[in-house]
Amino acid sequence: MSDDLFVARIEASLAASGLAVERRPDPPLGTIVFGNGPNCRMWARNFEPYGNSLSYYQEQASSVGPLRFVYRNRVYDRPPKIEPLMRFYLSRELARARLHASRWPIVAVAASPHCKLDTISWNGVSEVPW
Repeated sequence: MSDDLFVARIEASLAASGLAVERRPDPPLGTIVFGNGPNCRMWARNFEPYGNSLSYYQEQASSVGPLRFVYRNRVYDRPPKIEPLMRFYLSRELARARLHASRWPIVAVAASPHCKLDTISWNGVSEVPW
């Protein structure tokens, strides 16, 4: 997956909701996009469907707010597991075979209590080409 495109789409979603955005690298797990507004502080980033980084993300989120997950335009309290993992493997193999493939990433989001995640348009990050 193109991390730059994914990050740019997260930035666009947060900016469209009125937040000032800033990106920061967090190797080896990619890039974090921070959004700040008058009553809202958040960060968003890719969450691999394996779930290996969950405890690290929860630790990072503790200073901002609850960790939530966005998958296919829906907000979850826990990371969705079976469907994203199956789709991840299928789309990865299609990409390896050089067939058209998209990925449906999970976005990990830590947000302060006044942020309304369900009012942000996540359409741009619901499907991303490899």
